[in-house]
Amino acid sequence: MKKLVIALLFCVSFGTSLWAQSKLNVVAVTPDLADITREVGGEYVRVGVLMQGWQDPHHVDPKPSMVMQLRQADLLIRIGMDLDSWVDSLIQTSRQSRFVNADSVLNASLGFPKLDIPQGAIDGRSGDIHLYGNPHYWLDPENVGVIALNVAQKLGQRMPQHADYFLAKAQKYKATVEQKADFWKREIKPFKPVLVVTYHQTWPYFAKAFGLQVVAQMEPKPGIPPSPKYLIELEKKMKQMNVKIIIVEPWQNIDWAKQLGQRTGAEVLVLAPSVGAIQGVNSYLSLIDFNLSYLKKGLQHVQ
Repeated sequence: MKKLVIALLFCVSFGTSLWAQSKLNVVAVTPDLADITREVGGEYVRVGVLMQGWQDPHHVDPKPSMVMQLRQADLLIRIGMDLDSWVDSLIQTSRQSRFVNADSVLNASLGFPKLDIPQGAIDGRSGDIHLYGNPHYWLDPENVGVIALNVAQKLGQRMPQHADYFLAKAQKYKATVEQKADFWKREIKPFKPVLVVTYHQTWPYFAKAFGLQVVAQMEPKPGIPPSPKYLIELEKKMKQMNVKIIIVEPWQNIDWAKQLGQRTGAEVLVLAPSVGAIQGVNSYLSLIDFNLSYLKKGLQHVQ
């Protein structure tokens, strides 16, 4: 009986080991990249995520649990463009040299045009400027299609026996995202021109995708809180241009936005810049759906 139990335990252990090897352990920096990876990788990936959607990606405190995730990961998918530079300390602490190697890391920002690339000299007075351009690129569904194909290529390199599977999943997901975006473009079209003020420079790709015109930010410079004088000038500009929409992220100072909205008659919309930023936004498709449907309701309200 003792030999039988040992044999059964060996079989279970051996079977579990084979099962674990049949899946690639992937860690994505954001929930957006994690969701895309799950859609593309399907049954052959196990995906973890470092930060949560309600966190400001500019300011994430590394935690020991993140180090453990990296130690168990085969592939790391990064935002790139210096937005997730805090991950570098995690890699160093985890002592996983493979994440310095391009074979084990995917920079998700490659393969599409970048917006807001800074021109001229940059110093500390410029605010939180990103040297490689605006890093909130996933808010344009067209870019997400490119990301999906990049993920498929990287997964195919690591698991060549499933490369065709990954490519087919990516192409299907890309088509689904683009179809969803086209539907919302048609829904928003009757309200154009759509003039908006945003709190932070999070929304250029979103604006480009859906035909919005961002006339100003509540921050005078990226990452710099607005002064009373600046807000007075912004109020004048909004009234002159008849701007009726203010977009903020969940972690920004919503009270300031509400005060500006009351003085200008503008609707303040708290949109989701990432999957999980707002309750119920649990996938990239629901992210698009929530932001555009909420924007449409705001536009209807101020007409």
